[in-house]
Amino acid sequence: MATCEKTGVSLSDATWDKYPAVCPYCVTQADIADVLANGPRVDLGPRPIYWQCRCERDYPEYDRGRIAPFRERIELKPNHVSEWQAMFAAIYPHRRPLFTSDEEAKVYEVSYHLLEEIGEVSVALLERKVDNYRDELADVFSWLMSLANLAGLDLEIAFHRWWQEFVAGR
Repeated sequence: MATCEKTGVSLSDATWDKYPAVCPYCVTQADIADVLANGPRVDLGPRPIYWQCRCERDYPEYDRGRIAPFRERIELKPNHVSEWQAMFAAIYPHRRPLFTSDEEAKVYEVSYHLLEEIGEVSVALLERKVDNYRDELADVFSWLMSLANLAGLDLEIAFHRWWQEFVAGR
């Protein structure tokens, strides 16, 4: 995430701005009213997750203003990679391939989306569009979490092992 450092963008803040414990595409005003009145739908322990995604193949238009009430619940913002990973697993339990139910195809599908988002980050950087860069960076993180969840990989543990083996061990 060297580009985050160079651009002064916080990955955590960018991700929370776009994914404040909800899918920013399919959450509706009725969902917002219900959640604010009755609390979260999915509970993962001390950090509850609001709403599972209901998007199918087509994503509705992203509306930053629509999710503002969720963004304000900063106490729900994950603090560790494992918490982010759990949040995305709860929001997107159905991230599956569009054309087949085969497990290998599921990995390819999620990998494709991840690569597509990486390309969109590059375009936003080249065009110097900071808001687009933040949103696309959040999308990259979201798809990376989905890929790790598909693989059954705890990224926090993987990062610690990598750090110990390749960085601290030098």
